[in-house]
Amino acid sequence: MSSADMWAIMKNVLYIIIIAILSVLVYSNTYHVPFVYDDFTNIRDNPSVKDPSLIINTIRSTDIILRSRVIGVLSFNINYRFGGLNVIGYHVVNTGIHIINAILVYFLILLIYKSPFFQDYKPNNYIFTPQLNALLTAGLFVVHPIQTQSVTYISHRYDLLAAFFMLWSLITYIKMLTSDTKFKKRTCFIISILSEILAIESKEIAVLLPFLIFMVHISFYRNYKKAAVNCLIFLIITLIVPISIYLKAPGTLGELGIIRDTTPVETTVLNTTSPKYYLFTQFRVIVTYIRLLLLPINQKLIYNYHFYTSFFNVHVFSSFLFLLSVILFGIYIYFLSYKEGKQIFRLSSLGIYWFFVFLSLTSTFIPFNDLIAEHWIYFSSIGFMLFVVTIITTIAEKNGKFAAKAVLTGLILLIITLSMVSYKRNSVWQSEISLWKDVISKNPESAKGHFTLGLSYLNHGDYDYAIEEFENTIKLNTKSKALFQTLEQFYLYLGISYRKKASYEKAVEVFKKVISLSNSSSSNNRDTLIDAYNELGCTYLDMNNYDMALEQFTKAMKLNNNIKKTHVNLGNLFIKTNNIDKAISEFLFVASNNPDDLQVHFILGLLFKENKLYDKAIMEFIKNIELNRNHIESYIEIASVYIILKQNQLARPYVLKALSINPSNSEAQYLMRQLN
Repeated sequence: MSSADMWAIMKNVLYIIIIAILSVLVYSNTYHVPFVYDDFTNIRDNPSVKDPSLIINTIRSTDIILRSRVIGVLSFNINYRFGGLNVIGYHVVNTGIHIINAILVYFLILLIYKSPFFQDYKPNNYIFTPQLNALLTAGLFVVHPIQTQSVTYISHRYDLLAAFFMLWSLITYIKMLTSDTKFKKRTCFIISILSEILAIESKEIAVLLPFLIFMVHISFYRNYKKAAVNCLIFLIITLIVPISIYLKAPGTLGELGIIRDTTPVETTVLNTTSPKYYLFTQFRVIVTYIRLLLLPINQKLIYNYHFYTSFFNVHVFSSFLFLLSVILFGIYIYFLSYKEGKQIFRLSSLGIYWFFVFLSLTSTFIPFNDLIAEHWIYFSSIGFMLFVVTIITTIAEKNGKFAAKAVLTGLILLIITLSMVSYKRNSVWQSEISLWKDVISKNPESAKGHFTLGLSYLNHGDYDYAIEEFENTIKLNTKSKALFQTLEQFYLYLGISYRKKASYEKAVEVFKKVISLSNSSSSNNRDTLIDAYNELGCTYLDMNNYDMALEQFTKAMKLNNNIKKTHVNLGNLFIKTNNIDKAISEFLFVASNNPDDLQVHFILGLLFKENKLYDKAIMEFIKNIELNRNHIESYIEIASVYIILKQNQLARPYVLKALSINPSNSEAQYLMRQLN
């Protein structure tokens, strides 16, 4: 190995360390960021995350996220197995994948520089070498504030995983093109295809990878016929997954919404708008993405974007002309790269089309549930960074070494500045409340922001603030219909806040309004109506008005006899009225339909114990232990039953087990003293 090769390897190692350190520093304040928003449904409350045997069922599920993003669910399951719901592990994995992605970007650019297209290319000076350009591109990618939503928001690991497998697929494809034996070529090709399939199972955006592979092949490795054949194979294999999803659930494809020709334009969050209006609006959205990449200020989790209904609106038309000029510029510099000494422009052109290709899924005519989301440009941003670095460094090289050094200094300062901005942006994610307060401070007209902030206050027990936010949501809803929730649902959570605050009279008034709205001819929301009857019944239960509580629960039962919440509420009512037999009947019904519910089995055990049905009580507590080996209360209750039955030898192992779980548990210690 020559000294030049050794020096190149040492620089690669050094640059990888720099990339990793930058990312760790930028995301060092995220490891205790709690679950927020979609994290609850995708992770905390997702049974597949807790039980790997259920993952195969999620593939057949009607839930698009769970069905088509099984790799993400598997990764969350691994996190859960090693750390439960401790968020540190989830954030460590997200940051780790982000670092690996940046390193893959670095090596991908180096591979392209070694392609036949660049075999005669020599820079004007030796400051911006291929390694340095690759480092600058990967460095900008890893620290840019636009990535914080994908990395810090745990649920958006789907974007990170899809990017990882797509980069790996592209790299192994290039390795296939440059391999010198048939065995290596076939191996790399198979790995590339498998990586593409894993990318699709991570997130649907990966269906676009064959187009990027085709662009890279014809741009840097020529042989158009071979590129077309290979990419056709990729495309056929790639489309198997979305087609199978579509056949299972016609009208959907991953996140894609159902397309309809006419829908009122009243809101920023809908998946049923006209494709035409959606497309017009996306011209503005893409310009916003570019602005965020160039000047990442005023970032938001939720953007209050309104629809544009005319192509000739000055904002729409000017955005279209700007984007068209960028695309035409990409074509111009592509052909300019054929000239000697200008090969670097081929990379710049690739960056432009990389950016636009991977926005085509969310930013064309196919309506999505949101108009704009920062995590949608995680993979597209790689193309943007590649374009920026290659254009700036090429212009600098043409103006001599002094200009090149000045530009290098500027890029280093830019990376440092972006790192600090990202670190500050991550501080917003420190709690649900701080995150949503940030949303409404920048977007005070966002009904969704106020509603979700209200939910956050409700979950944290800040009922006065929750009431204020739900009332704000209702006021905003009168101005612009918010299709993500209905008016009666806003009132429902307002009523829950009053009930939690113990303002029972006000809660009763609000729940009656929900029932009135839900029963109106303009509404067909039976689930909300059932919830309203249940909540009204619970309010009467809190007020010790048992007859009125029973009346509300009975009305809920008439609408749907299989709702778990209603039977649990009835069971609690019967416990309060000392009707233990009826309480047992209700909880047995719940247990039969929810055999994995720990709480229900435990309550049944207590009720059987109260009725001196000790054998049945022990059976329920044992069911709990089978579901959770560390459920200390079940061990204690079994031991107490055996002590009542004067079977101390049978009680002792359960007391010992309880003490092994928690040696300081006072109840277990008391039972042990009794046994001794």
